[in-house]
Amino acid sequence: MARPQPQRRDSKPPDGQDYEFYPLTGTNPIRLLYLEPDTANQTLRYTLKAADLSSKSLLVYNCLSYTWAYPQWDKISAVPIDTTHAGDRKKRIDCDGKSIYITENLEFALTRLREDMASIDEDRQERTPMWIDAICIHQESDEERSVQVAKMDEIYRHAQKVIVWLGPEDKDYTSTAVDVLSRLSAVPKEIWNADIPGGLKHPEIYTRLGVGPIYESEWQALGELLMRTWFSRIWVIQETFEAREVIVYCGKHVLSWKQIVEVSELLMVTGLGQAIMEFLDKLTSPLDEEGEEDGNDNDDEETVGSVDDDVGGDVYVGNTLNNQWLFESLREQKEDLKLETLLTYARYFGATGHSDYVYAMRGMWKPAHEDHQRLRESIKPNYKTPVEDVFTAAAYASLIEMGDLNILSLVEDHSLRAARAREEHVANKKERDPKKEKVRSKDLPSWVPDWSIPPIAETLCLNPRPKMGSERWTASKGLPYTSPAEPIERRLRVKGMFITTIAEKAAREPEFLDGIDGIDDMEVFALLELLSNLLDHPSSTVSDLIDSFWRTIIKDTYRDAEAGDEARQAFTSFLTVRIFEIENSLVDPSSPPLETLDSQTPPANDSPHTKLEALLNNISARDATGTIPTYQTVRQIIEKEKENMEFTGINEEDKFFAESFRSAYLGRRLFYTAEDETKGVMLGIGPDSLKKEDEVWAVAGADVPMVLRPRGEGKWRLVGECYVHGIMRGEAVRNGSGGQNIQDKKGMKQVMDIVLV
Repeated sequence: MARPQPQRRDSKPPDGQDYEFYPLTGTNPIRLLYLEPDTANQTLRYTLKAADLSSKSLLVYNCLSYTWAYPQWDKISAVPIDTTHAGDRKKRIDCDGKSIYITENLEFALTRLREDMASIDEDRQERTPMWIDAICIHQESDEERSVQVAKMDEIYRHAQKVIVWLGPEDKDYTSTAVDVLSRLSAVPKEIWNADIPGGLKHPEIYTRLGVGPIYESEWQALGELLMRTWFSRIWVIQETFEAREVIVYCGKHVLSWKQIVEVSELLMVTGLGQAIMEFLDKLTSPLDEEGEEDGNDNDDEETVGSVDDDVGGDVYVGNTLNNQWLFESLREQKEDLKLETLLTYARYFGATGHSDYVYAMRGMWKPAHEDHQRLRESIKPNYKTPVEDVFTAAAYASLIEMGDLNILSLVEDHSLRAARAREEHVANKKERDPKKEKVRSKDLPSWVPDWSIPPIAETLCLNPRPKMGSERWTASKGLPYTSPAEPIERRLRVKGMFITTIAEKAAREPEFLDGIDGIDDMEVFALLELLSNLLDHPSSTVSDLIDSFWRTIIKDTYRDAEAGDEARQAFTSFLTVRIFEIENSLVDPSSPPLETLDSQTPPANDSPHTKLEALLNNISARDATGTIPTYQTVRQIIEKEKENMEFTGINEEDKFFAESFRSAYLGRRLFYTAEDETKGVMLGIGPDSLKKEDEVWAVAGADVPMVLRPRGEGKWRLVGECYVHGIMRGEAVRNGSGGQNIQDKKGMKQVMDIVLV
């Protein structure tokens, strides 16, 4: 019989690697790594043996879950750490007398796991092997990688244990972090919902949780542990998803997976996780990266190194402290998980190859209907498939499974795609890797979400989806919907109804405070400037505009319900606090106190104080609803509270309105539309990168309106979802005809075929 030939290599292995990988044969083959019995000297020797997951005899092995990259959270180090090549395979192991090269972190893991791999299983009287992706999969064979990655869910599901390796311990942090983890895990769940004060220094936090004080150095240690690279890897979701038992190693420490999950959830529920992230962010805020190019306005062309000059200043900060809880949350609901949910979670993790954002989630997607199995096959791992096709296939599979087009709400703002392309371009140049320097940005269709980008804005109607029949918005109600045909050339054919055109958008900052940074929610005054300019519009009453305004900037949602009079009154508190903060940032320490400005030392006519006063008084004088207070009213409220030197709010309603505003407006921009025949001028909030002359459409199958940009010849680019007050429950469709007898209704808006490109 002819000797089998080694597999063809699609890429070059590390220098010095001479192990020959032979093709895997059998029904469902994998390789397993065994530690050789002879360990008299300190050199560890291994052997690889083929096994079959379909074997009738019980296959016993463990899986290792780790990160190829630098394992520790390098930002917290006092000395800069170059992690650029931490994921390179440069450490040699002896396997069957040949050389295989692995990453440094995997070498640490194998050394730590030596005793585990050397122990004898009492039932089988032999050593338990390990499955480790970097060794058991021929990394230079695209074909084998594709086949093996497609069955990783099965590999981890059959494993006796999943061993998590977080990396070596840190002498300054790890022991302390393990102690804090133990203390917090002992807090009973029934008191998690206690009203915990903000920040980390308030002693009441620890009284209410029933634990002793936790100092900043201890929070820092816990942060270092829970921010380790492993927790942000996309593949670890799948690796722990089906695990029978999870054991966590960090250097010499063995941690409880249950404790990690419970503490992560506690941090999320109490808000302490956000407080820790803010604390760590202050400790680790980096200077601006060198080499960033100036932005250009390229309409909506997404090229490497270019960013729309109207790109927002919001920067997403991922809260990795929540990821540990997300793991367990996915495990608990695994029987009902939809692809859309999985892909949404994927965006909060990291992957070296962008296709892995889809491939890692595919392993956990178990379609309920046989018809959807074909869709699952359409995203079967194949590393030769362009990432654009992988993302497009995943988006189409998801919208077919869900039976609507609400996946369009998951499309991130164009500015984020451009910013991500620039970041990757700069990073690749720094690595000085010729292959990576030539990597272009993804050329995705506008309707396909980039699953590799964490979103800034919260979606208007998803995350999680409401139960069937309890949807908050039904903007396309009345439009006939059928599942679109499979995309050709990545183009999606849908139906929709044109509603109106965007006439103007708000500035990002108010003109009178131009150049003043660091004040939360300052942009609300830029929105008031836009409102002030609209008050003379003949087709809309002032009262209607003001009512529409305050509802729109919070997407008509206050404390998770439809906004009412309570929210309108809270708007006054919200404005008052913002004005107090602005005045504090503008006042000269040598000038008279603010409370004397009105009477003793009037500000100059062109001062920010005067312009702010004029803006509020102009709107308030015409506001019969009493929603917008005069500047003098605001000053009186502040005067009344001046004994509270830290004046942080009139009442907690300010906090609730501020939360509603941030939830609705972060990553978005206020706009008003061209005059509508029935509703006059309408106010809305939409993607930050929207422009004048963009169009608002009701798209069949989408619960919220969409901003589209005409490209000619019946094609449009999706800019993103939007909220437009007065049309969120199908009003525009009903007034337009909704596709019923549209040929007989002259002048009515018609349902049209749309090609999204």
